[in-house]
Amino acid sequence: MPDTRWSCRCDAVQIDVADVPSGGVPAICYCTDCRAFARLHDATDDIDPAGGVSLYSTTPDRLKIVDGADKLACQRLTARGPLRWFTTCCDTPLGNGAPLRGVPFFSVMTAGLADYDARPVARLHRGSALGKVPKPHGSTYALLVGVARRVIAARLGGRWKDTPFFDDDGSPVADPGRPDAEAMRKAYGTAP
Repeated sequence: MPDTRWSCRCDAVQIDVADVPSGGVPAICYCTDCRAFARLHDATDDIDPAGGVSLYSTTPDRLKIVDGADKLACQRLTARGPLRWFTTCCDTPLGNGAPLRGVPFFSVMTAGLADYDARPVARLHRGSALGKVPKPHGSTYALLVGVARRVIAARLGGRWKDTPFFDDDGSPVADPGRPDAEAMRKAYGTAP
């Protein structure tokens, strides 16, 4: 199966994602953090009418940066939350992953994936939705099993070391920043 290309808005960052859709699990997340991350990076078009963001959860070894590695940055919206990656060239949100190299997990925001059209396995955090969540809601259990199976296989097979997001010493390739208070208020919808 050929790789699927993820591109930022200005095409300066190009990432090949292997085995879409069989190499990962498609989902739509309605949590306030995913929605805030999209808003922070001016990607409100990527939020569906109910407030969901389409994600493709896979392992980092399936992502290969073709161009623009020097244009990746990350941030944390909460002190213990995931690293949320975006591009510095045009401020396109890429997705989120575990804050530790040893946990091989990454969810790509599908808006940048070419010809992506996968039915979500689950619609997560529906209680945080801004409107009626379309059915079928899918199975959170199926999503968790699918993600866990891939993470465990990557750990056991040693593929967890092959990640474009961490150096060999386990440090993120970009220092995680934190948006300022005003940006956070706007992203979460609490600004006046």
